Amino acid sequence: MICIIEKLGIFPAWGQTLMKLYLTILSFLTFKVASSQVTPQLLLSKAYDYTYTDKKLDSALKCYQELRTSFPEYKKASILYKIANTLLKIGDTAQAESLFLESIHVDFQNDTLDFDFGQAYSCAKLADIYYKQKKYSKAIIYLDYTKKEFKPLQPICEGGYGQTNKLEFQYKKAICYYGLNKKDSSIINLAPYIFKANDYYDLDSLKYNAISNFFVSTLFEYYGKCEAKTEMAKAINNIYYLQTFKEERDRKIKWLYIDCSINYFGFKIHLDNGSKYVWTQNRPIPDYLSKDFLFKEFTKSPAFKTIMK
Repeated sequence: MICIIEKLGIFPAWGQTLMKLYLTILSFLTFKVASSQVTPQLLLSKAYDYTYTDKKLDSALKCYQELRTSFPEYKKASILYKIANTLLKIGDTAQAESLFLESIHVDFQNDTLDFDFGQAYSCAKLADIYYKQKKYSKAIIYLDYTKKEFKPLQPICEGGYGQTNKLEFQYKKAICYYGLNKKDSSIINLAPYIFKANDYYDLDSLKYNAISNFFVSTLFEYYGKCEAKTEMAKAINNIYYLQTFKEERDRKIKWLYIDCSINYFGFKIHLDNGSKYVWTQNRPIPDYLSKDFLFKEFTKSPAFKTIMK
């Protein structure tokens, strides 16, 4: 456009300077307008695509970092967690660790969590980092961190709500205690989860058997093989079994609670799964809730079989 105007002789050469200045200002204002349309949601969406669709972690990291810079008050703990987790995937464990620590110290009351649970996930990642580095004392700190600090989010930090996740979480914790030569704590953490049949957890039998073998070998080391067997024989001869009915009047239903357990070396092991069941009058209690059935399932567990050999 400038060349055409100059050829036509509409204004002298100095006018080009003014025109260039005008175009520079116009470009700047256009950029500012475009920049003002960037939102946290847009940056999160781009980062997600870079991470899971395009497999471009460096680009995802830039989006998260831009989000943190441009919107410093937006979901602080969650964004710090996302940056740290991306760095961890890239291989920068040291910087990731630093940002995970920063994430868990964001003021829980003021942070806009919006179901992102940045602190909780950061706790879990820190525990995993220290666990892999065999820094068991530090790992235990963050495995236990939620008991006081973030109690409402404790299930997330402790493996989620699924039984398989809980078992794996407790196994990790048990290994940490074992590494610290606290075998009794190792046993106590795993005992409530280990006396289940192979098909109870969503694990292949080799992995579950490995967890069971770790528990039993620790038990034998701490108490002795004969003592472990003797105490188990006593425990199964004194199985506690109680049925409790609770009426929910608003819904006109009754709940059946089953408490079936043994006392083994002073700690309680449930043979039931802790669920409640809708019960109606004149309806027999299912066999799978009976004492005999629950005991039979208990004896199918690899841990029980090994102890009683």
